Amino acid sequence: IPSPYIKDLAAKIPQDEDVIILGSSLTAIDAALNLQKNAHRGKITFMSRSGTLPKVQGASHPYKLKFITFEYLKNYSKNFTTEIRIDKIYKIFQKELETALDEKINWPKVLQKPDSAMEELEKDIKKSLNDKLLYQSILAATARIIPLIWHSIKESDQIEFMKKYYSQWCSYRHAMPLMNAKKILKIMEHNQLDVFGGIKNVTYDRKDKKFTAMYSTDEGEKRISAKYLINAIGTCYSLEKTQSVLLRNLSRSGIIRENSCGGIDVDFDTFNIVSKNGEFQKNIYSVGPLTRSVHFYTNAIEMNALHAEKIAELIASSLPK
Repeated sequence: IPSPYIKDLAAKIPQDEDVIILGSSLTAIDAALNLQKNAHRGKITFMSRSGTLPKVQGASHPYKLKFITFEYLKNYSKNFTTEIRIDKIYKIFQKELETALDEKINWPKVLQKPDSAMEELEKDIKKSLNDKLLYQSILAATARIIPLIWHSIKESDQIEFMKKYYSQWCSYRHAMPLMNAKKILKIMEHNQLDVFGGIKNVTYDRKDKKFTAMYSTDEGEKRISAKYLINAIGTCYSLEKTQSVLLRNLSRSGIIRENSCGGIDVDFDTFNIVSKNGEFQKNIYSVGPLTRSVHFYTNAIEMNALHAEKIAELIASSLPK
């Protein structure tokens, strides 16, 4: 099943059948809850590279950034004329968070995969209920400056971040609602939902009519099979692998090109699509998840609305008066 958002998803899967869900992010959460609405009884398994669930949303508190500021970024980049080393960005985020939380953070532990997804979810729910999630308000306050920071980091550092830390960033930045977290925990407590990381590949046996997912563990490679598989990975950032006919045709014709970090390459300031020969397509613009590699924070409606507004202003300003 190519998406968890197709019409009558749960009705397409018999209630007693096991289901593999590719991914363990918010999209996977939506898929599992969709099945639950239909009183699904079969085993559900999240399979992803990280094997981690999104964090749980806490109360929102106003927060003014003290160190991750436009002034800092402007001064350090010499008025945006030089690139910023990503280790400097890590340090300024560390300073912002540790100062606000008034504690020394064990960063290796933060980045480490939890031993048990269910135990970690239980802890996150308790933190949400006890209003112990100020870090979420701090990360939310970076929404407007994150694109500028990302644009100031050199390309090789961007690629490294995407490979090593993007999944962890998303799990903390894009948390699930407390109500959904409680529902997911209940499914896990009934031994109906497992979460595994280290996914390597997925195959389909036409004879047995089953999907098999291979994944790595400390004990070696393991596999899980099921008749039904839901693709909950989300947006495909590879123009070669995308199922979008439009994107494939635009890529083959040279109208668009893939960014080194995936997705569509666009101009940072004008949102004009960049062609394969490096020219700006002056009448074609793009916003949203596919421009993640340029603007980074492209999953939020408010940011995409802001980008669309900027495009409208650019178009309006170019019209004859």
